[in-house]
This record gives sequence, structure tokens and C-alpha cells, in this order.
Amino acid sequence: MDRVTATDPRHKLLVSFLISHIKVLCQAVEAVSFVGLESAYSELSIMLRSDYVGSFSHARQAGLVCEQLETLVTSYLTADIRDKSSTRLESRHVTESTKSSAMYIQLVNELQSWLDSCTGKSEMALVLVRQRSMASVVSTLLQECLSLSDGSQLSVTHIVGHGGGHEAGMSVQQQSRRLADIRRGRYNITVATSVAEEGVDLPECDLVIQTDSVDCVRALVQVRGRARRPGSRFVVFCRDEAQRSQLNTLLTHEQHMIDVVTQLSSSSSSQ
Repeated sequence: MDRVTATDPRHKLLVSFLISHIKVLCQAVEAVSFVGLESAYSELSIMLRSDYVGSFSHARQAGLVCEQLETLVTSYLTADIRDKSSTRLESRHVTESTKSSAMYIQLVNELQSWLDSCTGKSEMALVLVRQRSMASVVSTLLQECLSLSDGSQLSVTHIVGHGGGHEAGMSVQQQSRRLADIRRGRYNITVATSVAEEGVDLPECDLVIQTDSVDCVRALVQVRGRARRPGSRFVVFCRDEAQRSQLNTLLTHEQHMIDVVTQLSSSSSSQ
């Protein structure tokens, strides 16, 4: 890769490319661990488009070695186009593989325990994922999950934010209609992206599951605030000890903030 400096006019473009390129790669890795290989290929397919800033063609121009990954993605998509009937069988196989992923099994177990404890029709669970495409996939898988729907009235939907890019969001009208249906109690499980943390008016939840570790105390407080009903539960999935340690650190910082606020309130009251 040619050397660039902060004053070089190519610097901003190169940094923008690297951010987009790495973002897609990270999303693909996350998709493999959560919803399977097919979803990862879907994430990577955007990089075959020459008009995408983080594309394989731009990577080659920047001097990054990506021929092997590009060949894998191209071969997969070419096979998909060449043999539709075979692809449907493969898709079915991949879907079954997805259902056996550790994260998905853990999610189903948590939701099953919650459904078993539900006593009425007003209970609601919120599942938070990082990507818009993943929200749709997870919603579909949960709706089709026989172990969840057996003996219960299961109704699952998903909601994501606005915006474009390779992960197109919902329009204002689509989001408004979906929110209205959720508030009316049409769904008892909602899969959402971070839009659920940022002011969207969702009903109070009995169970909130954060499938990705939170990054800061503010995000932790916001998402946990969705579990406001008496006896509600907040669950965070940690992929490894590093994420578990980070979560414990955030919980400690949060408690320190609570202690400070309590002390300030006590001081104000005593005065």
C-alpha cells in the first residue's frame, strides 16, 4: 500500500474505504457465529459491487490481499444462480445448521423459559441484535421454531431504523405501522436493532435479551430500561471471557454512578 499522510488528499478516501471494508468483514464474522454461513455470504456479497466504497475491487487498488475471499464469495453466489433447485436444498441445510448455533440455541432456551412462565397475553419479550439483516433472519427463525410455538400463541416481528446502505432500513411508514401493531399487543416477541435503545416508544417488556455485549454505561442503562415491568429480566449474551469482563466493568461503573447520585440526593435533602 502506498504511504499516505494526514495532509494527503487521498487520506480521507482511504480511511473511509478501510472503515467500510472492515465493517462488512466484522458483520460477516458475527453473522457466522449467530445465524450461520448463508447470512455471512449475504453480508459479504455487497463487496462484489464495484460502486460500494468497501468493495473487493477497491481493496485491490489499496493493496489489500483479498483474492481468496473474493473467489469464495463469487463461487458461492455463482453456484446459487446456476442451480436454483440445488440452492433451495442447500438453503434448507444452512437454515438447519443455523438453528444449531450456540447463540441461537441459547436464545431459544431463554425465550422458552420465559414463555413457560407467562401467565397472560400481555407479556412481551425484546431481542436486541446488532444488524438490520440479522433482525429479519432471527425473527423468521423464531416464528418458525416449533419448540417455541408448541402450546403457545407465538407471534414474532422485527423492527429496525431508517436509512440506506447495503442494509436498507424501514421507511417511516413501515416503522410506524409496525410500532402500532406492537403497542396493540399483536406480537409478543420483537427482534430489534439499536433503534430500540434510541427513543422508539415500545411497550414495557417482561424480558429483554441483548445478544451482543454493550459498549458503554449509557447503552447498558438504556437497553436495560426496556425491562421495566415488575419481575422483568434483562439478559446479556457474552461470547467470551473478555466480553464478560467488560460487562462486569460496566456494571461496576453504573453502580458507582448510582452511589454518587444517591449521595448527592441525600446531601440535598439534609440541607
